[in-house]
This record gives sequence, C-alpha cells and structure tokens, in this order.
Amino acid sequence: MDVLKHFRRQFDYDVWANGEVLAAIKASETGSDPRPSRKLLAHILSAEGLWLERLRQLPQSLPVWPELTLEHCQAQIIELAALWSEYFSQVSDALLSEEITYKNSKGES
Repeated sequence: MDVLKHFRRQFDYDVWANGEVLAAIKASETGSDPRPSRKLLAHILSAEGLWLERLRQLPQSLPVWPELTLEHCQAQIIELAALWSEYFSQVSDALLSEEITYKNSKGES
C-alpha cells in the first residue's frame, strides 16, 4: 500500500469535510447559537496544526482550544491545506512509517 498516497487522499477529504462543516455552521447562524460548533471546529483545526508541528518536531505554538471567528476558521482551513500538502511533498512512505516522540499539551511524553 502506498502510505503517502493514502494520507494525501485522507487530507484531501479532511479539507473538503472541514469546509462543509464551516458552511453548515455559517448557514445555521441565523437560527441558533453557532458558538459550540465554532469552538469544536476551531479545536479540530488547531489539533491538525499541532500534529503537523509534532511531526516536524517543532515546539507547540498553537492553543488546543483556540477562540476563532468563522472567518479565521476559513483561513485556517486554507492554510492547513497548504501546510499539509507541503509536508507530504517532503516526506516518504518510510518516514511516515517511523515512530515519533512528542509531548502533549500538558507537557507529558
């Protein structure tokens, strides 16, 4: 199995799904409070960025539960798509199969 191809396909779906969630939240703004949904989407986007930092062995720069506007969520979806695409263009199947070490948001290994 081509691991890199598999991950690229999964992240293509992720970008699409995040966009669909954002569109649904925007559409529901008029009838209900979008804050819980927006907060969860912001967390998902931040977690995707955190995992990219971990894979690149970078220090954590993002909060786990950020307060983002819907406009910022939209910008994050676009930015993350580009960052993950760049990452996948620089790695191999072998590298993706390696175990990584990292510290979680509480500083635990």
